[in-house]
Amino acid sequence: MINSKFNKIFRINNTSPTTLEGPLQNQEGATLIIVVLFLALLAILAPVAQQNTAREIERVRDFREERQAFFLAEAGVHHATSIIRAQNLDSMFAGPDGDPDQTADNGTIDITGSSSYTHDGNTFTKVGLATGSNSVGDYIIRVYDNDDGDGDLTQDSDQLGYVHSIGQSPNGITKELLVMVQSTAANPPNFPAAVTLVGPAAFIDNQGSGFSVSGFSTQLDGTDDPDCPDTNGIAIEASAANTGLNFGGNSEDNITGKDGGEPDLVNDQTEFTLQDAQDMWNELTPTAVSLANGKTTGGTLGTIDNPQVTYATGDVELKGNVSGAGILIIDGDLNISGNLDFDGIILVGVCVTCDGSLVGTGSSDIDGAMVVGNPVNTDDSGDPTATFTGSARINYSCEGVNVAGEAMGLSGSFQTISWREVD
Repeated sequence: MINSKFNKIFRINNTSPTTLEGPLQNQEGATLIIVVLFLALLAILAPVAQQNTAREIERVRDFREERQAFFLAEAGVHHATSIIRAQNLDSMFAGPDGDPDQTADNGTIDITGSSSYTHDGNTFTKVGLATGSNSVGDYIIRVYDNDDGDGDLTQDSDQLGYVHSIGQSPNGITKELLVMVQSTAANPPNFPAAVTLVGPAAFIDNQGSGFSVSGFSTQLDGTDDPDCPDTNGIAIEASAANTGLNFGGNSEDNITGKDGGEPDLVNDQTEFTLQDAQDMWNELTPTAVSLANGKTTGGTLGTIDNPQVTYATGDVELKGNVSGAGILIIDGDLNISGNLDFDGIILVGVCVTCDGSLVGTGSSDIDGAMVVGNPVNTDDSGDPTATFTGSARINYSCEGVNVAGEAMGLSGSFQTISWREVD
């Protein structure tokens, strides 16, 4: 019975017992056709897929290099702006030779290892970056003036300028950034005297007669400076009623200046006030070089070629041979008991919470200007604001003030005004 049913479905070939005929054989043929068609389809699609994959890989590579070029352009902006912070825009526009009339290098920057690069007819500075022996690309930078209406694209008149930076990947893909910056260099103020006492009250104490305070302008070599206007010996913001004076012997004769008095001293001056001094303090102390409180025996606080802003938050005693150039700011008492040779500006006790004073001048030789204030003590019954001792020589000097101005230039304000990517 079973064999009968089986034979209805399959017919057994006696000569080939393993060969099956019927529906199963038909299915086997259909499968073969499907496989062949599938392989044919794969043969057609494979090149397309390979091409699409290659395109996708290329797009990813291009995107990566575009990002790399963008980051290189950003690095160029940061490098250029760090240099602008340390200089004024005019010097940047003029180029490394400092001559705006020699236009070949205008806007370029003197960077070690850099080279020149021409883009759109302008000369840029090209800086190559590498990791080991492998190049990671270049940034290409130029600084130039905005159209500030003065008719001179090499002379700044509004503290605004452009940084043009091009990032270039190793395969030559580029991105360009154009950034407008504002750089306001701090300028040294005008001082009414060799020593200016600021604040609501002042108390001057002289111990000995070996010192001298002169408002007659001198150069740094000690000779007269005919190009610098003379000032007073001492100028005081407080009124005469709020000023205490203790001149021993003939020590008042050692304070000389343009008015010819003995001492050459004026009250109620408003040319440089406590507020002006505090504005300088606020502007300069954040970027100053720290000076440890306590005794400083010997050392250098800046040089003529590299003046600096030096800052101490407490009492300082200078002993031994100390030299310096730039600006010295002391929030506490300053006691010069050794030999101080300083070119620039010294600020003592001018911050809002300061109770510092000039305790002694020792054997100092100061060319520039000194400012002393004690906002905490508001009458002349406390400690002296300024005590002159020893064989100090304090001379007003425009050259010394200008040295301080170079140090102040490092602390000028800087900000980015606008930023855009160049197509």
